[in-house]
Amino acid sequence: MNLQEWVLQHNLLPIHHTLLLLVEWTAFRAENQEPIERQRLSKTSLEGSLPTGGTIELSDQNAADELPSATLENTPQQPTEASDSSRFVSVKTDVLEVVIDLVGGDVVETALLAYPENIETPNIPFVLLEQGTQRTYTAQSGLVGPDGIDSESRALFAVAKNRYEMTPNTPLEIALLFETIDSVVVTKRFAFEPGSYAIDVSYDIENNGENTWRAVPFAQIKRDSTAPPDADTSGFGMQPFLGAATTTAEDRFKKFTFNDMADDPWKAQVIGGWIAMIQHYFVSAWVPNKDDTHSYSARQTNSGLNIAGFTSPKLELDPGQSGSVGARFYAGPKDQYSLEAISPYLELSVDYGWLWWIAQPLFWLLTKIHSFVGNWGVAIILLTVLVKGAFFKLSATSLGLNIMAV
Repeated sequence: MNLQEWVLQHNLLPIHHTLLLLVEWTAFRAENQEPIERQRLSKTSLEGSLPTGGTIELSDQNAADELPSATLENTPQQPTEASDSSRFVSVKTDVLEVVIDLVGGDVVETALLAYPENIETPNIPFVLLEQGTQRTYTAQSGLVGPDGIDSESRALFAVAKNRYEMTPNTPLEIALLFETIDSVVVTKRFAFEPGSYAIDVSYDIENNGENTWRAVPFAQIKRDSTAPPDADTSGFGMQPFLGAATTTAEDRFKKFTFNDMADDPWKAQVIGGWIAMIQHYFVSAWVPNKDDTHSYSARQTNSGLNIAGFTSPKLELDPGQSGSVGARFYAGPKDQYSLEAISPYLELSVDYGWLWWIAQPLFWLLTKIHSFVGNWGVAIILLTVLVKGAFFKLSATSLGLNIMAV
């Protein structure tokens, strides 16, 4: 008995038709969709000598409102373009390819190795964050305020080498170095764990100067309003949410469209919390220290960029003192169990709609079945059989009443 005969015998014809329609539509789109040319930063040459820590001259590009204006005493300047490949660091783990810009230490590209960009090209990973001609979508972090290294211009870090690759089953840490003229040494660290889409980003500061050092940590996600590469532009069905989201004491899950951010900028003080950018299957999020009160905001800049981020309590170090501060950054799939473990209510970014009370238990059951069979297709079929069996009595009763009515 083949699969089609089995489906017909077990009265699963509607599901069978839906699957066939989905397969045919996917094939049609693959045949008629124009290929997208994307020049990935991680594919460019990253070899060459690296600059030492210090200041650089950069032109202003409406940078005044691309960083948390509430804490800035000066206007940090932004680079005009990422043309010098020596300023990028490429990091490869077992699930991620990440590109870090030495100007500011920002994450300017993340490629998800387990998720292909297209089913026809399984060896080309899906790019979530990117900085290029097609899209601006980056994760920024830094130190602003009175003595912040990102206050007057973004800090230019130094690093040991341009390429790093994770040894199997072994954590990986990248250290970026910067020293001020006042003998304050700042080390920005990126820590990667095997199998994880979360990156721990931290600052270690050593005040070897003669004056008290003060700065305000910030982190934010900067994104334009373009549709994500996995968006369905066919016009069929409901369009998934695209925008920012956060959690507050009043709302476990609060969403902002890009139009919302432009028309009504949002600010709030939250203990712990998180802030994210959400699209159909994937999410990026900053998660700061859960015990501190952070100033969150979501807004759109004069240049049309959408900014969702936070500032943390001021860090103050007397001469001879050292201190640390950091946050966790996630860039990956909407895996509700992984997201739940990272921060409370972050798993709500997996939007099941108003039928969440049915969808969540079904998804839990589906993942349990998959853990035994190891194949999602088989798991879906078995889940369908179980649901069909659970409602068999009700269906039989309804069918009997319909026959009697006739």
